[in-house]
Amino acid sequence: VVGRTLAPYQSALARIFDQHRIPFVSSAALPLLQEPVVKTLVHLAQLKSNGLHRPAVLDVLTSPWNRRLANDASGIAPRPDLWRRAVQALGITRGEAEWRRLATFARLESWPDERSSASREEQEALPIDGAQLRMLWTCLSPLLEDLKGLPESGGYAALTDAFCGLVEGHLAIDWDGDLFIDVTAQGEQARNVTEALTGVFAQMRMLDHLELTVSWEEWADTFLTVLERTSCALAPSSHQGVQVLDAMA
Repeated sequence: VVGRTLAPYQSALARIFDQHRIPFVSSAALPLLQEPVVKTLVHLAQLKSNGLHRPAVLDVLTSPWNRRLANDASGIAPRPDLWRRAVQALGITRGEAEWRRLATFARLESWPDERSSASREEQEALPIDGAQLRMLWTCLSPLLEDLKGLPESGGYAALTDAFCGLVEGHLAIDWDGDLFIDVTAQGEQARNVTEALTGVFAQMRMLDHLELTVSWEEWADTFLTVLERTSCALAPSSHQGVQVLDAMA
C-alpha cells in the first residue's frame, strides 16, 4: 500500500488493519501527544500548577484510565456527563476550596435534602443524584490530597519519580506490560505507546545530570516539551506483513 503521504490516514491505518486482522509494517510514526492517554497524563501533570483548572480535573476524573472507576465495585455505572453538568452548575472553575464544595453534596441521600448546609437553590440546580456525587467525590478527594503532597521543587529525577507515583495511584497504567486499560489503542500499537512513554520518563530523569532545581511548573513544562518532540511507531518492524509506504518519505 503506497500513498503520496500517509499523514491524513495515520490515525486510521492501525485500526483498519487490526479490524481485518491483517499484519502490516510501516516506517510511519505518530505524534505521541495525539494519544488520549498521553493527553490525560499532561493534564494530571499540570493540575498542581494550573490551580486545579476545571477542564483538566474533569479530564483526569472521567478518563477511562481512572483507577478508581476501573476498580469500583458499587455496581453503579459512572456518569461522567452528569459529573460535568454538576460541576458546571456549582460554578466550580478552579481552586481547591471550590472543588471541596462537592463534599457537602456527596453526603446527600435525597434531593433536595433539608438537612444539608447547602442552599436549596444550589441543591435544585444540580442535575445529578447522590450516588453519582459520592462516586465523583470518591475519585476527587484522594487526588486533592495527593496533589498537596507533591514537592514544590526539586531535581528532574525526584520530580519525575513523584509524578510517576501520582500516576500509579490514580491511573490504571502498567509500565511493564501492555497498555493498561485502553479502549482506543490495541495490540502492538498499545505497546508502542508504552515504550515511547517509558522513553520519555527516562529522558526526564537524565535531565538530572544538569543538577538543576526546578519548580513543579517548570518540570511540567519540560515534560510537555519532551512529549511534543516524541513520536511512536505506527507499526512494529519485527514481523512480516503488508508494507504501508509513504512515497514522499
